[in-house]
Amino acid sequence: MRFIIKISGADAYKFLQGMVSNDVGKLSDASLRGADARKQSILTSENPSPIDCFAGARNDEMDKAIHAYLLTPQGKYLFDFFIVKKSDAFYLIVLPTEKFPELLKRLKMYKLRSDVVIEDVSSQFFEMSLRGADATKQSILMSEASGSIDCFAVGRNDALIAFTDPRVENFCIHVLVEKNLQSPISAPLTPQQYKKLRIDNLIPEGDDFEYEGTYILQYRAIETNSVDFKKGCYVGQEVTARMYHKTSVRKTLYKVEADENLESHSGKEIMQDELVVGKLLSASSRKALAFLSVDAAGEGSQLTCGGVKLKAVLSSSQ
Repeated sequence: MRFIIKISGADAYKFLQGMVSNDVGKLSDASLRGADARKQSILTSENPSPIDCFAGARNDEMDKAIHAYLLTPQGKYLFDFFIVKKSDAFYLIVLPTEKFPELLKRLKMYKLRSDVVIEDVSSQFFEMSLRGADATKQSILMSEASGSIDCFAVGRNDALIAFTDPRVENFCIHVLVEKNLQSPISAPLTPQQYKKLRIDNLIPEGDDFEYEGTYILQYRAIETNSVDFKKGCYVGQEVTARMYHKTSVRKTLYKVEADENLESHSGKEIMQDELVVGKLLSASSRKALAFLSVDAAGEGSQLTCGGVKLKAVLSSSQ
């Protein structure tokens, strides 16, 4: 389940830009207006046909999103989330973790006198994901079972929100639909299928991180397009920039494989002989993410977790 926070008000952009690791300015109005105009043309047609809807449903009309982190002043992980901009009216923070109350509390703490409205809108949407680049707006809007298209959902800018996951190319598409509308997707990814895709693509999320304990550059924040070193100041920026320019990470994220199921070993220590060298994170069948010492992950290393032998693989393409 994902939790959704709506950020609106005259200072919404400034508020977010000064807090998060990525550049909120990437969500420019110009990148949204063309898509919204085509969506609206569907509504203004007297009798919108499936062809009209398909014309307004090309993949380049996805809603724009970035992935970002909120850090402690010491540069350590607090939360990871997507930020989606909807015209000039508001932003949505889409959070994949149960630590939602803590984020809501921290946002309100940072608000001070800013002209910002912070709302929990999680109950207004249901969320789902689709696989890969072949998922287009047309496939989102067209039910495989009935072949019908919900033109109302297409035309309303806030009724259906669909964005390509910005962390890895061709990974998946996330969809938010108002709960008063019928679900337009007949076969979204199950939580287990989504976890498997994350592991295959070396994407950490939510509980994979140690709260207030890890640095995002150790978790491939650069590779997942989650940090911008040109945007200026944000909470934790100084430490993150120093690590980027002056420090080589000694631990990082790996994909590990085994000859048996690893799911029951999530959260356990990874050993090299009698030395603790890492921790097993999200697991799906015989594959898992691992936070692991770079020195211990070399070829020929003898790694175990809960007595199970592991093989470390760094590249998501391997």
